[in-house]
Amino acid sequence: KKETIKIFTTRDPVLGQRALGWDIKSGGEKASAGKYFSLKSYGHLGFTGTSIWVDPTRDLCVVFLTNRVYPTSSNNKIRTVRRLLHNAVIESLEKNPKID
Repeated sequence: KKETIKIFTTRDPVLGQRALGWDIKSGGEKASAGKYFSLKSYGHLGFTGTSIWVDPTRDLCVVFLTNRVYPTSSNNKIRTVRRLLHNAVIESLEKNPKID
């Protein structure tokens, strides 16, 4: 239901960038969702590097499955990789509008 989605994706005034179970897109180019996802987008980041970001404005969902903890969990480069991946997906879709 649309009402349920709205409840789960509305920014919590106390938690800031969080909603009920989801991260909410923050402004700026350093956001894990990248610079092109709308401010209505929401997502979730996993400790092992996985992520899902949904942009209802673009009718787009990007799921990234990875394992950044192998062989060690001290690698934090995934933060940059996620942002670059999300930017690349949108840039590719904008350059190739016939892709559905």
